[in-house]
Amino acid sequence: MFRGTLRTYLCEEFTREEKIDYFLESEEEKHLIKRVISEYCIQKIEFSFPNKTIEDLDIHYNDKIQAERLPSYFWKFNYIKKLWLTSNNFSSFLKWFREFSSLLILDLEGNPLKMMPDWFTQMTLLKILNLWHTNLERLPEEFENLRNLEVLNLQENALSELPESFRNLRNLKKLNLVCNALSELPESFGNLANLEKLELDYNKLERLPDSFRNLKKLKYLVLWDCRFRSFPEQLLSLMALEELVLIDCNIAEVPDLSSALPHLKRLNLGGTPFWRFPEHLLHHPSLEKLYMSDCGLSRVPDSFDAGIKLEEIYLRHNQFTEFPVSLLRTPSLEMNYLEDNPIVDLPDLISISLEIGPEGFKGFSL
Repeated sequence: MFRGTLRTYLCEEFTREEKIDYFLESEEEKHLIKRVISEYCIQKIEFSFPNKTIEDLDIHYNDKIQAERLPSYFWKFNYIKKLWLTSNNFSSFLKWFREFSSLLILDLEGNPLKMMPDWFTQMTLLKILNLWHTNLERLPEEFENLRNLEVLNLQENALSELPESFRNLRNLKKLNLVCNALSELPESFGNLANLEKLELDYNKLERLPDSFRNLKKLKYLVLWDCRFRSFPEQLLSLMALEELVLIDCNIAEVPDLSSALPHLKRLNLGGTPFWRFPEHLLHHPSLEKLYMSDCGLSRVPDSFDAGIKLEEIYLRHNQFTEFPVSLLRTPSLEMNYLEDNPIVDLPDLISISLEIGPEGFKGFSL
């Protein structure tokens, strides 16, 4: 029984005849069948495979052709588990689409949906849902029915709020809300206790709900270009956090993160105007990469803790006029990035190298 992926591409070169190319990924019979059809054939697709033999179906934009609707008999394939309709021109779906109750993965990226019909949430087995750039303005309260969701992408939509029922998506592990119009998150947002990756870049957030501190499994958090006035104290409870991005958040001070975020490996504070370098970051027990580009810095500490694990430091687009020699004397640092600083003279690198010995600096970029 065929268990591969049927990928349907639209091609303007073919009108009435359908050209079918068969590809084998290995010597064994399996995997990819590429079916090239014309833009005129999209409304009369006739699959030649026996019933319930296709598990994955991909109908996505190719060249300049986009599908605007699915053929009426498409409901016959309601047993498929993975469906990609990426970058077409679907603005609505027939009610029979609710019959696709076996779907585990659904990708609607790039389709101008604007709104999601309530019956859509009857696909309760969904684990991965991609709604990137679908012009959504709201999510229905019934969205909570998708309780098996583990990955949800809502990037580049027009969402100004999330329904309160959103809190019931407790199996979510990855959530992308980049480039929406969210000014706040529901107070119950912290119920998403299994979240491991959360992206909230380019929203209008001014604060985080108190329940945010309940995201104890969160490892990756991006808050690029939010509107905080100070460092969100809720972040100090996220002890599993490994990467934190706070670019262009206008946070004047950063508290000592050594004990609060003991597993933090990567910290990005680019675009934050600091009066002086936050030295406590250099004593963090696990920090490996520190990004502080475009922060208005003109100096770094004269000496670094010998026990730090910092491997890379990014200090691009700052105000250094003198080369920060202390960086070269830090054994753990493998690379220092100092491009676009008004540094006038370089130090005597040969003398410094002889002074430090074989464990000295490994590289820098100007």
